[in-house]
Amino acid sequence: GGDEENLSIWKRMIALSQNQFDTIYGRLGVEFDHSFGESHYNEELPSTVESLVEAGIARESEGAMCVFSDGSVKPKADPFLIHKDGEWVDCPALVRKKDGGFNYATTDMATLEYRSQHWKPDAIVYVTDGRQQQHFQQVFSAYRRWRGELKADLAHVWFGSILGKDKKPLKTREGTNVKLADLLNEAEQRAFQIVDEKNPDLDNATKREVARVVGL
Repeated sequence: GGDEENLSIWKRMIALSQNQFDTIYGRLGVEFDHSFGESHYNEELPSTVESLVEAGIARESEGAMCVFSDGSVKPKADPFLIHKDGEWVDCPALVRKKDGGFNYATTDMATLEYRSQHWKPDAIVYVTDGRQQQHFQQVFSAYRRWRGELKADLAHVWFGSILGKDKKPLKTREGTNVKLADLLNEAEQRAFQIVDEKNPDLDNATKREVARVVGL
């Protein structure tokens, strides 16, 4: 809502988080040309929804703004339909909630628009776990209906869920997961023990460097 104190705290949290990200990415040798957080698109969300409504892509349903099936593909291939109790029923994508808030679908649409306009890419690739498949199918479908001139390939590269000891997907929000830094530390330590056993004559600095590379 624009509260100055809360915004200040939030910005401080972002700075602290980014510092940790940069530390881990540096350790992994990962570099980015551009790095935009979700909030980078906040100002574009209202106009994104307005444009979707004006284009006839989104419409009001029970107080929310939603994107429904346009009937252009068979039900089995339609991400806006699900099979329930022997029939195909609506499974719309919400782009503005009943309380006026926005969600991932809205942000991802605004992100696609930004990337398309600024970089005119040949392909846009998203990497998440498999639970997001329908989400991206809906986002890609809605965006192509909105921007029919889009030439870029839109791809979702998904992987299986990462499970804990209880065989349930890890949830970062619970704060109980193993930290990546701890995982890397342990991997390097185990590698060091093996190097030390197999090559005891190596100097310690060389052992550490071999362990770092092997551990990563």
